[in-house]
Amino acid sequence: MTQVLLRMLFTLLLTLGVGGTTASQDPPPEDPGRPAWAIGTHLATWSQGQIPDIQDNPELSLGPVLITTDAERDRLLNSQPLGPDNDLTQIAAVDLTASVLVVAGYHSCMEHGDVWTDGVVVWWDAQTAAGSEHISCAWAPFTVDVTEVPRSAFSDEIALVTPPWDH
Repeated sequence: MTQVLLRMLFTLLLTLGVGGTTASQDPPPEDPGRPAWAIGTHLATWSQGQIPDIQDNPELSLGPVLITTDAERDRLLNSQPLGPDNDLTQIAAVDLTASVLVVAGYHSCMEHGDVWTDGVVVWWDAQTAAGSEHISCAWAPFTVDVTEVPRSAFSDEIALVTPPWDH
């Protein structure tokens, strides 16, 4: 009887893998990093569908640009084709001693741009809403978002970094 129990225990241990090492075939989960959240107040969006010449505006480029001074903001507000047909009062009213402006240009199909932080660094990124990843657009118009971000969101230096997942 003892031999039968020992054989059963031995067989059970071999079956469960206790007698040897077993390696998982799945890679360890990727470290998602620190949690991040969107920050700032969205002030304006302009797109090529509304302003056909927007991509020719020298003050607007692909990617994000920080506006930290009155002179930089004045260049943006006075640039064409933004001109007098657009309500720029919210942008003109921003107190640049307390906030900065993030002006970001991108080609938008289903994307939406936001300013993000993880509490340490700040970045801008255009992301596609969940469920819209596989939509194919015939045209992705050049789009510009303007977001007011409090200076307090930045640590020592007022600067945007590359999104963590682009490293």
